[in-house]
Amino acid sequence: MGHGVNYFDTAPIYCQGWSERVTGIALKRHPRDSYLVATKMSASDDLSPENMTAMYRRSLADLQVDYIDYYLLLLSAKLLMKIQI
Repeated sequence: MGHGVNYFDTAPIYCQGWSERVTGIALKRHPRDSYLVATKMSASDDLSPENMTAMYRRSLADLQVDYIDYYLLLLSAKLLMKIQI
């Protein structure tokens, strides 16, 4: 948190989940209101409400936080080409 850094962006797909766990360990020493945390899920995952909820809860546990400030959905360029606007 030194040097003004207070935003942390991670995802369960980074380093096979270690990124969230290591980030959680590092952030646990700091008051929750002193930083923002973002994580994400991939659109290639099962996007059912049940699976999305399970993935969100797993990220909460790995990050050792009560809430996630930004929960993002990763879309590949290939998937974006299929979306009709």
